[in-house]
Amino acid sequence: GEVCASWTAGYFDFPTACKLVRDRAHCMQKTPEGKMISIFLEEEKLEGIISELSLNKTTVAAVNGKKLVVASGMGKEIEVLEKKLKKDNVKCKVLNVKQAFHSPLMDDILSDFEKSLGDISFLGAQVDQISSQSGLLKDASQGTKKYWIEQIRSPTLFNQAINTLSQQGITHIIEIGAGDTLCTLLKHGMDLTGICVTNLLHLKQEDDTLFKNALIKLWMNGLDVSFPFETKVKIDLPLTPLLSDSPLKSIAPSDGQR
Repeated sequence: GEVCASWTAGYFDFPTACKLVRDRAHCMQKTPEGKMISIFLEEEKLEGIISELSLNKTTVAAVNGKKLVVASGMGKEIEVLEKKLKKDNVKCKVLNVKQAFHSPLMDDILSDFEKSLGDISFLGAQVDQISSQSGLLKDASQGTKKYWIEQIRSPTLFNQAINTLSQQGITHIIEIGAGDTLCTLLKHGMDLTGICVTNLLHLKQEDDTLFKNALIKLWMNGLDVSFPFETKVKIDLPLTPLLSDSPLKSIAPSDGQR
């Protein structure tokens, strides 16, 4: 996901983005199987439990919210951690993955991944991007080979990233991808008052319908949208009064449409 975002931002061209994804996936296949578990707990408390249980092959893999983290590591260690969490009545769920991303189990492939990248070239970013490793805006290290090597092993700091996002005066957030996972995670770490959040695609819904509905939602929340489609479907409008600042207020019906 971050590779795609960085390509869009202009850090590298399309062939380079494809190379990053291919080489990364090839190296991942060499790693031993592991497990990941999502936990409703603060990062510091999870680190304390991992230390208490002496789980040397397990670490914090992602910080998705103030009280929402992911642990990743050796399968047996994750099972021990899960048992401890359930005993303490901490809500958790083992994720449906076979690799322990961002964990010590990734260490053995880092040198191979570095070699596979060779003399990869980077460009200057044309669009501002927030780093998933540092949570910073315009992190210059994203345009380096070192960043993408460490990205395999370092935890994903989604919560820090959305904290940075919240300081940018954002009014509309659009998730581009086959789901609404990030939209859901936003609720755990960001005050969404006055912010329109929507996703464009979902695996369980028709792409065309969901995409249209997302554009309509954005427009209804004040975003200037150029609709790429026409519709002749008639719908009944609600009888409730419109808000004074509603976009619909600015639409003057033509003759015969009143």
